[in-house]
Amino acid sequence: MKTLCIAVALSVLLGGCGEQASPPAEAGAPSVAASSKVSGVIDAVSGNAITLAGKTYTAQMADVSYEGQAFNVSMEQKGMAVTATLTNGNVTEMVLEPAFVGIAELNLDNQLLINGTVLSIPDPDVFNLDYKFGGGSLGWVMVFAHLDSQNQWVVTNVSPVNAMPSAEVEGRVSGLTDTQFLLSGEKIDYMPSAVSGSATLANGMYVQMFGQFTNGLFTANRVDIKE
Repeated sequence: MKTLCIAVALSVLLGGCGEQASPPAEAGAPSVAASSKVSGVIDAVSGNAITLAGKTYTAQMADVSYEGQAFNVSMEQKGMAVTATLTNGNVTEMVLEPAFVGIAELNLDNQLLINGTVLSIPDPDVFNLDYKFGGGSLGWVMVFAHLDSQNQWVVTNVSPVNAMPSAEVEGRVSGLTDTQFLLSGEKIDYMPSAVSGSATLANGMYVQMFGQFTNGLFTANRVDIKE
């Protein structure tokens, strides 16, 4: 997925597709703080508060992570997808859930190119960084996005990050063979041993992949089936 001055302030987003509450404690058991999880995209941020699905939570003390790496919360941001753990109504943990991670650039049509995928950016407000309109390198970024009903990517946030051990890309599988498949029309190299879990990879599955994008080809060293 494109030179710019990158203001490295990684932010956090919190989205809500419903909370999963912990089971109640048995009578006489020691009191335990009630916890639940909520996933989605942050609707709004005000100070230390995050609004998600019409509810507002305090996130000042949240531990933020992505693939086991910790991030400081310098500024929570609208448009970031996360799964958050709530304890007594406060966010205690946030897991960032970008759709793409890697070195990106903007082409001359102001489309975002990352890991072989071309993303349209109709709203420049999704960028959490300074960039020059008209194309250029963005360095390493996280791109938060989702597929719409037409299987087109809708980008909600683009934020700078330091270089990561692996790039990431998500999407639906098509054109599957024993060593390759297509994701949004882009060819992916993989080995069956890279597929995690017990499920068998199949066309139409939504997957999350980690690997390296080199010379125009993404080689996956881990494929997680998400559905």
